[in-house]
Amino acid sequence: MVAGFFIQGCNQSHHVAQEAVDVKPVTPSEAPDSEAPDPFPTVDLSTSTALTANTNVFASTTRKLIFSVNYETGKPNSGVPNILVYPAQNPDSITMISPGRSGRYAVKTKVGATKDYVTEGSPRAETASINISESLYSPGEKWEYKFSLKLESGWAIDPSGNGEIVWQFKRFSSGPDMAVTVKRNLIVLRTTSVNQNTLVDLSRIPAGQWLDFKINVLWSTGSNGITEVWFKKASDANYTIVASNSGPNMYNDAQKGAYLKWGIYRPGCKPEGGSYCNSSPYSTRVVYHDDISVTRLSN
Repeated sequence: MVAGFFIQGCNQSHHVAQEAVDVKPVTPSEAPDSEAPDPFPTVDLSTSTALTANTNVFASTTRKLIFSVNYETGKPNSGVPNILVYPAQNPDSITMISPGRSGRYAVKTKVGATKDYVTEGSPRAETASINISESLYSPGEKWEYKFSLKLESGWAIDPSGNGEIVWQFKRFSSGPDMAVTVKRNLIVLRTTSVNQNTLVDLSRIPAGQWLDFKINVLWSTGSNGITEVWFKKASDANYTIVASNSGPNMYNDAQKGAYLKWGIYRPGCKPEGGSYCNSSPYSTRVVYHDDISVTRLSN
């Protein structure tokens, strides 16, 4: 249990007294997340003029907010019951920073190339909704997921192509159904073994600024599945659709068989084993998350 987390201000740093929150180790019963080297081609829809929103599919007369995480409590679980925090052994792997995307605080996740940042064989530190039963999704359901992400300013582009997962829809029995991953100079969405969509080109939109994402999903193992990703910079007024896929977006049709994880996970890195990402400037990675919401849509 954690009694306090380090808060980093813009021009000063200080400690914030906090209530203990649920901080859990990654349990062996969870299947490890998987990131194949590159089993399928990139499908770059970010520059296509043919992208259209599935307005009718996601038009909803009923919106049920399942949970919202804005970190304004100054706590790494945002004061939300059953949000679990999975830090590495190093105490600076999950901390709070100020200011956040739209308020006082955001969560900072950091991993390095030393053993104290390693869990289950790879550098990782994440937060999960695994214990919020209402957020577990099933085939045929429609959902809206929103989150803000910032990569640390000066993020070094890793030419090796090792994917670094910053948001995932994690299946209990396998790797993620979908994952938002930093890969070379791109932020991409990987969907099972079907698609990889470019969401953000970091050569055009450099790291160090807040990026807002909205993902609309009709979950399915079949051809009727729909995935839409909308994106905007913090300075933009409106979202723009950057990916629109039809087809399977789940590995299997288990009911309530998956949950959300955010933070950073580097499955291609093997610390102290000579892998490319142990070398400077790729050995340390820092990401920030804020303004997360999960909403169930129904007609």
